[in-house]
Formats: sequence, structure tokens, C-alpha cells
Amino acid sequence: MLNFSKFKPFYDKPADQFLKVLTMNPQEKNLSVIPELPTVSLSSPTITVANPSPAELLTTEWIKVSLPAMLTLSNLNEFKAQLLQYLGRRVQLSGAKVERIDTASLQLLLAFVNSPEITVGWADPSSELYNAARLLGLSTELGLPVLGTIS
Repeated sequence: MLNFSKFKPFYDKPADQFLKVLTMNPQEKNLSVIPELPTVSLSSPTITVANPSPAELLTTEWIKVSLPAMLTLSNLNEFKAQLLQYLGRRVQLSGAKVERIDTASLQLLLAFVNSPEITVGWADPSSELYNAARLLGLSTELGLPVLGTIS
């Protein structure tokens, strides 16, 4: 049986020493050149659970955001400013009030939903919102639930 406790770590010796040992014939090898491996002691790990600060708790709670009835190019900048304040949060978008939505607004929603800085869920999207997204082929990319499956 081999005793590995007499070997030292390889990283404390120059690399050329090891290359020399590896390229030698078996008869020429001097095993005293091979360093000893470190001794490892196993101890039980300590697990610490951090208590989140109130600010961290706020960022993990879902914030419900109601979309306005009219989402068109005329109010796109206001809508974008509203969405930007929720970056880094978990947002549940409620589209129940949406009566009219244009392509630019759907593109903004798509960029918002796919942002890596936010988690987005949907609550009760209106049929107008769903149909507009479906016509543009964006309902899946937006993560909209299929109508009739919302509880």
C-alpha cells in the first residue's frame, strides 16, 4: 500500500524539475525529486445562513404592476420610465386593463421581460394584449399564459 503523506505539493517546485522526471527513463528516475503531497484534514463544514436586510427582502417580493389601457407610441416614453424603476425586482404584470397596444409597446415589453436584471410573471392579460402579441408571434417570447389557463 502506498503512503501518500510523504509527498509535497507539486506547485512549490519549478516546472522544469517535473518535466525532467517525466522524460527520464525509468532506470534514471530519482523518486526523491517528486515532492510530497499536502496532508488534508477533514472537518465538518460550517454553514452560515445570512439574515437578509429589509432592502434585500423588498427586492425578492413580487410587485404587481398594472399596465395602462392604452399602450401606444404616444405614451411609450412614460411607460418605459415606469418599467425602468422595477429593474432588479420581481414584477407581476397585470394586463387586464389593456384595450389597445401597438408593436412598439410590445417590443418594449419584450425587452423588459427578457432583461436579465428582472423576473417577470403575468397576471390576467386581456384578450387584446394576448391577440396582439399572438399576431406578431410574441406571445411565447413574452411568456404570456395561454388564455383560459390563468387561475
